[in-house]
Amino acid sequence: MSPQRGSQAQGLLFALAILGFSFWFFMAVPMASHKEAYNWLWRMREGDTLQEFMQQSVATYRPIGQALMWLAYKYLGFEAMPSNATRQTLLQTGVWLSFLPAWWLMLRAARAPHVFALLAMVVGGVFFTPYLLLFHPWGVFYTPVVITTGALIWLAHRPSDTLQAAHVAGLLVLGAVLALWHPFATALIVAYILGHLIEQFTRSRRLPPMVLIAVLGMVVAMGFLGRGWLGGAEHGLAAKLNGLLMSYKTVEVNKAVSLVATLLVVLAAATMPLAAALRWALAAALVLVCAWLVKAEIPVLMLWLVVAGLLALARGEWRLAAMLGAAFLLPLGSGVGAPAYALFGIMLALSITATGHDKLENLARRVPAAMLVLIIVGAMALGLTQRHRDMPGLARLAQPLLAEKVRTEQLEHGLHWLMQSPWCHAQVGFLEDSLPPAQSTGNLIKRDHRPPTSEEDLQLYWGTARCPAQGPSTESAHALILFTFGGQAAPQGQLLWRLDTAPAGLMQVWLLPTGIKPKGN
Repeated sequence: MSPQRGSQAQGLLFALAILGFSFWFFMAVPMASHKEAYNWLWRMREGDTLQEFMQQSVATYRPIGQALMWLAYKYLGFEAMPSNATRQTLLQTGVWLSFLPAWWLMLRAARAPHVFALLAMVVGGVFFTPYLLLFHPWGVFYTPVVITTGALIWLAHRPSDTLQAAHVAGLLVLGAVLALWHPFATALIVAYILGHLIEQFTRSRRLPPMVLIAVLGMVVAMGFLGRGWLGGAEHGLAAKLNGLLMSYKTVEVNKAVSLVATLLVVLAAATMPLAAALRWALAAALVLVCAWLVKAEIPVLMLWLVVAGLLALARGEWRLAAMLGAAFLLPLGSGVGAPAYALFGIMLALSITATGHDKLENLARRVPAAMLVLIIVGAMALGLTQRHRDMPGLARLAQPLLAEKVRTEQLEHGLHWLMQSPWCHAQVGFLEDSLPPAQSTGNLIKRDHRPPTSEEDLQLYWGTARCPAQGPSTESAHALILFTFGGQAAPQGQLLWRLDTAPAGLMQVWLLPTGIKPKGN
C-alpha cells in the first residue's frame, strides 16, 4: 500500500474510532451553564483574582487547570444570562478537540487497528456518560489525563526495553508537572513505571536500583491526589467504595448497555492464552456471572475491566495491567461517583480487548473504504439532523441527552426572567437537589426532574444577581422562588412563569411566600 493510501486508511479508521462519542457530542453541543459553572460564575462576579480562584475553586490544588478555567471565564464572557451559545460551542469543541490525540495514539498502537476502530466506535457510543464532561469547561481539567492515558497505551505497546534511571526520573518529573493540572495523570504515570519495572524483573530476575526512585515517586504522587484517599472527615472508606460503584453505575445506565458490556467480557476472554476448550468454558462461566451481576444491579462494566486486566497479566503486559488497575481505582479518590472517573479504565480495557483477534481483523480489513465513509458520514448526518427534528428510532435514544441540554438552557432563561421580575431579591432553590451521584437517590438515572446544578451553587450565584435598581419589597425579601423541571409541581406554590421545551418538558418557576421549602414529590 502506498504511503498516501495508508494515511487515508488510517484517517478513516481514526474517524471511525471517534465516531461513537462524537456522534452524541455534535448532536447536543452546546450545553448552557451547568454543574460547578454556577460556582465559578459566582466567583468571577465576586471579582476573584487568579490567586483566589486557584485557592478555592476545586478540592485539590491544580493551578494549571484552574488558571485555564479562570482565563476562560474571564475572557469568554460567560456571565451573561442566558450565556452566549457561540462561545459555549467554541469552548466545548475545544475540549472535544483536546481529547482526540489520545485516540490517535491508541489507534497507532493497536495491533489490530480495524478491530480497535470498530470496538472504539461501539464503546464510545454506548458508554457515553463519561464524555458529558465535554459539554462542561470542567473537561479542561481532564485533557492531560486523557492524553496521558493514550500516550502511555502507545508506549506500553512498544518493546519493553530496559528502563533507565533517566527515563524514570523524566517520567516522574512529567508526573509532578501534570499533578498541577490533574493528579490522575500522575497516578497513571507511576503505575506505568511500576508495570515496566515488573516486566523488567520478569526478564532479568532482579530489580534495578531505580525502583526506589519509582516507589518514592509513587508516594509523592499519591499525596497529590488529595487528603483522605481511603478515609477522612468527609468521605470514609465506605463512602469511597460506594463512589467507586456509582462511577460505573452511571456509565452502565440500562440493561442494553449491560449486554454490550457482557459481549466485551466475552471478547476479552476469547483471547486468553488457554486451550480452546478452556476459553469456551471460561466465556460461558463469565456470561453466567454477568447475568448474576445484572440481577444484583452491579455494573458488568467492572467485570470487563477486571477480565481485561487479567488478560494483560496473562500476556505479560504488566504496564497495561498496572495502569488499568490504577485507573479502575481512580473513583476512590473523591468518592463522588462521577462517570468521568471511569473513562480512563474504559480506554485501557478497550486497548487490551482489541488485541489478539486476528480472524476478526482479517474480516474487518475486507470492509471497503467506501462503506466506512458511508457509515461515518451517514451517522454524523443522522445525529446532526436529530438536533432539529426527531428521527425515527433515534429520538428515544437521544431523549436523555437532549433533555439534559434543554434543562441547562431552561434554567438560564428562568434566571434571566427572574432578574427582570419583582421577585429578583427573593431566595432561590430547587424542589429536588442535584447531588453528586454517590449521594443521589431517586433522580440519578431517571433525570426528568433533576436540576442542572446544585442548589448551593445556584444560591451562591444568585447572591450576586444584578437586580433592578429599586430595592426589594418586604414580600419578595422573605419569599422563596423554586425551579422545577419535567412538569413537577411545587406544593403550596404559586406559579409565576413556565417554559415548555421538548424533549425536557415543562420548567416552572414557583413562588412560596412563606419561604419554606416543601419536600419533593
